[in-house]
Amino acid sequence: MKDQEKIICPYCFANFDQSEVLFRAETCFTEDDILDDYDIEVMPDGPEKVQAKFDNDLKKEFLAGVHPNYEQFWNRFNGTTEQTRKNRANMHAQFFENYQKPIISPRNPRHVLFDNIGQTGPKLDRDGFLSSVTDHFGKRTSNRVCPVCCNPLPMNYGKFPVKFISIIGITGAGKTVYLSSLLDNMHIYAGKIGMTPLPNDAVNFFIETNKIARDITLPQGTPAARFSQPLCYNLQYYHSKTLRRETSTFVLYDIAGENCVDPVGIENFGPFISRSDGIIILQDPKQFTGIYNEAHSMIDTVLQTITNLFVGKQYCDIPLALCISKADRLMQDNLFEPALADMLSSEVRSALDFNGFCASEYNEISKMLDDFYYHQDPATREALKNNFDNFNYFAVSSLNCELKDTGARNEATDGEPLLTPTETPRPLRIEEPLFWLFAKFGFIQSDVPIIEHAIAGRIERLNQDLHHMQMLYAEVDRQRFSLTRRRRLSEIEEQIKSIKQELEDLVHSK
Repeated sequence: MKDQEKIICPYCFANFDQSEVLFRAETCFTEDDILDDYDIEVMPDGPEKVQAKFDNDLKKEFLAGVHPNYEQFWNRFNGTTEQTRKNRANMHAQFFENYQKPIISPRNPRHVLFDNIGQTGPKLDRDGFLSSVTDHFGKRTSNRVCPVCCNPLPMNYGKFPVKFISIIGITGAGKTVYLSSLLDNMHIYAGKIGMTPLPNDAVNFFIETNKIARDITLPQGTPAARFSQPLCYNLQYYHSKTLRRETSTFVLYDIAGENCVDPVGIENFGPFISRSDGIIILQDPKQFTGIYNEAHSMIDTVLQTITNLFVGKQYCDIPLALCISKADRLMQDNLFEPALADMLSSEVRSALDFNGFCASEYNEISKMLDDFYYHQDPATREALKNNFDNFNYFAVSSLNCELKDTGARNEATDGEPLLTPTETPRPLRIEEPLFWLFAKFGFIQSDVPIIEHAIAGRIERLNQDLHHMQMLYAEVDRQRFSLTRRRRLSEIEEQIKSIKQELEDLVHSK
């Protein structure tokens, strides 16, 4: 990490230097550990009284409790979703959740011991990154938090460049299952494109608590108004542009599509979308109302909300992957063309001659999915083409196996049935949207140019080119005595004609 680079909080998006990071102490006290001021005042004057007052005042700074800034952040989402594994070896902290532990500053000598000989105090790793501190009572902690909202920062978060990715879908679209399956198999997927995954405890804990396996009930969806913990994941790779080995951090957000419709939801969850470097939308097959007629589609509203979040722009240029989730359902019902179903049933391959995105294979899938949307969901297709300059289509399945209804219902998500796989899940192409985003970020190369369907940005760029050529025509036309004037005007007229024809073709394109 370079000294001048700022850390961006994955919760509140505050920018700060690593020297400003705060920590959660492992030493915790309660009110029962604090003496009344009166008890100290009545002590005989002398060193013991001075020490007792000092110790008592210090314990007050290590009182367990939820920090007001942390509480204020989570009140918007009906309480925290942070889960912890308590450190049972610590006799003071074992009765407290991590978010109840006192917040201490590495710059405060009352909080932290400064004894480099004894290897206490703030500790920097070999890259000069602040990783841990030893509190005044001799207990070391590596639990860093944002200095603004006091939310936890995963180990090494902020050390590497960060990309934020929002995963959006209506409750029940399978976001949690998708994320768990994707992250659990990341070591396999990353290897296809020459990347090395570096998971952390928080990601491993998410996978464990949302396990996807035969005869295990699928994880319950997160209620729409709740904010799931951001999932931070490090990947090492050979950067296609810098041509050197690098590490990047990816922050994944689970956002209910309902929050892109409700004004309160937009206010609370909008910042995570507007700060995203990439967006993945999971469209449940039941949202194709012309096919199943099970639910009203809100995809168009979600897309409009995303567009509105990028104020001042005529269109959204953030890479957006529109993914049909549970695509195996459409395949089983023979709603995909056989050629498309066959390609979706195959594994995602890396490029033939190198570890990169196999666009030569993907482009064929994208063309057929574009045709599928043309017939089954033209409104969504038009909304994408006219409002997004960097999007593509995908079809995935996180399970692709038989499920049985347990008979139980998830009351937190409007009574959705709780399902259990009756066989080992066989995910279909769930890594492909992420590979596409990596290619868009410049982290990996593609074997051929990736197909594009957007027209919004292309129309604007063509209009800019047209305006430039018209201005150039007027400038050359004023050069009355130029020997090459007539030839130049003819050339510019041809270019203007070509641009106008391309614009005409785009406007009337299928």
